[in-house]
Amino acid sequence: MSADESTHLEGLARYRDELAHLKSALDVAFGPNVRNNPNALEDRVVFPLGVATRDLCEEVIWFGHQGFGIAALRTARTLYECVVFSLYINKHPETWKVYLHQMYAQWASVLRNVPGAALRLPQMHKDLSENVPAYSKGKVIPLDWNNDRTTRKMAKDVGISDIFHSLAFNYTSGFVHPSGMFLLSMFTRSMKDGALLIGVKKQDEEWKMAAQITHDMTINAIRLRLKYSDSPALWGSLDVCEKDFVAIWNYPPQLTTQGA
Repeated sequence: MSADESTHLEGLARYRDELAHLKSALDVAFGPNVRNNPNALEDRVVFPLGVATRDLCEEVIWFGHQGFGIAALRTARTLYECVVFSLYINKHPETWKVYLHQMYAQWASVLRNVPGAALRLPQMHKDLSENVPAYSKGKVIPLDWNNDRTTRKMAKDVGISDIFHSLAFNYTSGFVHPSGMFLLSMFTRSMKDGALLIGVKKQDEEWKMAAQITHDMTINAIRLRLKYSDSPALWGSLDVCEKDFVAIWNYPPQLTTQGA
């Protein structure tokens, strides 16, 4: 193991207890045998988004242990959207059907470029034509599930600041696609001849940013769960996690207008 790898892993090991607390809280909120609240129709969307948040949090931690900070940023962006959507749907419960209905548009986007889709998959073609007018007319298919609200507007609606959004969504988006930011972040320029060197630059800063976003939004997801399941065990776990957050980052987690 190199000195850089050793230092990196030691930094993660420093917060072993805090990570264990966070994982424990996520298991109480979204773990095996936990169910959605049948008395709240929107929880059939909010709860699965919480489960996805738990799994994505595990991915970010794993990427950090492996030294893949850029991959952690990509996952953190998806996690951020999961929590924003769940907070928004909780605040506007009538939107859960719109969210699920967008599945048709996503499949229509796949089928639109499949030659002979009407003959190869007639029933699927029929269902999509009925549910996605743009598909049947051969027009561009909108994939935003909330047409009058961008992710930024939904985030603002639930109390997330523009500064936080710019980091958690706009900055991380630069690493989702192979953009210039994505490519240049992987290389170091040689001082000798200007050549691009790969594997020299560590991704610790990217991992730190991903960890901050993930930790913050995961706490928001746990808070939100308490609105659907008033669990004494989860209240206790949340309190520990929020104190851990301040101990690690030296500021309180992002407060939203939703959650317990």
